[in-house]
Amino acid sequence: KGTINIPEEGYYLLYLNYSNGSGPWNTDNKCAIRNFAVNDADAGTLVLPQRGTNEWSDWGKSNALEVFFNKGENTFEIALKNWNINMDGTVNRAMLDKMVLIKID
Repeated sequence: KGTINIPEEGYYLLYLNYSNGSGPWNTDNKCAIRNFAVNDADAGTLVLPQRGTNEWSDWGKSNALEVFFNKGENTFEIALKNWNINMDGTVNRAMLDKMVLIKID
């Protein structure tokens, strides 16, 4: 959970820089999945695929979401919800570096 101050109301493209060293990228089904909410409203699902076995220093970008932010302070939450279970069913982890926002004109 956190807060973010947005200079201009509108839609933003949002993605995360992350790492996931839970296994090879082409097998194992250990993709991390997280729910993103802004101002207590569900905004979509972030997908953070594994990047290689023990590759925790290999940073990548999640899928992008189109998210509406109000001008000023907004609350957000990146959470593991019951419906975020991946095909592995046990391993669902990633390290987050930063959240990136790009204003959509």
